[in-house]
Amino acid sequence: MGLTLTPQMMEAFASELETMDKEAGVFDSLAKFFGRGSATAAKGTESMTSLMGRLRHPVEGLAAGWKTMAPRGWQTAERTAEIAARGKPTGIWGRFSEPFRAGKHLTEHMGAPRPLVGEGSALTGSGAQGVGRLRATAEELSRRGWTGKGNITKYLPVGEKGMVMGFPLATIPSYTKSERPTPTGEGGTLQRAMSDIAGTGAMVLTGGLGAVTGIGSTILGSHLGGKAGRVLDRLRGGATVSQAIRAPSPTEAAAQLANIQKYYGTPA
Repeated sequence: MGLTLTPQMMEAFASELETMDKEAGVFDSLAKFFGRGSATAAKGTESMTSLMGRLRHPVEGLAAGWKTMAPRGWQTAERTAEIAARGKPTGIWGRFSEPFRAGKHLTEHMGAPRPLVGEGSALTGSGAQGVGRLRATAEELSRRGWTGKGNITKYLPVGEKGMVMGFPLATIPSYTKSERPTPTGEGGTLQRAMSDIAGTGAMVLTGGLGAVTGIGSTILGSHLGGKAGRVLDRLRGGATVSQAIRAPSPTEAAAQLANIQKYYGTPA
């Protein structure tokens, strides 16, 4: 069974994506990537230099990317002050969107993570009880990037960390429908799993480096991971190393034959 999303969760998810888009400056980032330079890190800088540095040191790069997926990791003093100074929204749209906008809880406990359990924790600390305990825990998870940044989305796993880990986990049940390994097959368990793992890893590695860099790296990582997984599936199915790497799958072979017939005609 996959993840069942209610209309309320989908609405909150869409609102969270809109907030992320505005904060990351996606369109500004795209324009600058193809135009006259780059913006600041808070605007979604497209930095190939930073990407190369993370690729050379992947462990440190993954840690750096993971950090940017939490408000506590990317929030500047100016951004914190902006959230703290935000007044009551005006207009119909302002009042409607307020529950989904970044809440003032993001300005609290920014110095160091507040423990979730134990002394002084959000969940079990002294004085914590009932709704207050739930709210404190949700707000700490929000600051860590697991839940959303708004006053409603902080209760849902739609933070960047929550989504980057949640979507691949939600696809795991589909692995039971994978194709059986054969010497020239595709769509096997390892191909699916390694595609998800590599795509997720690339997404984390490029965290904070801009929309184009992140999306491109995620797609490329997923593709390369799937290719490697397909080779391993074929080896499990009895293929030689050369066959596992070079042989087209039935789908690819059919496409190649169609192109041959299109440009060279049907063999006599």
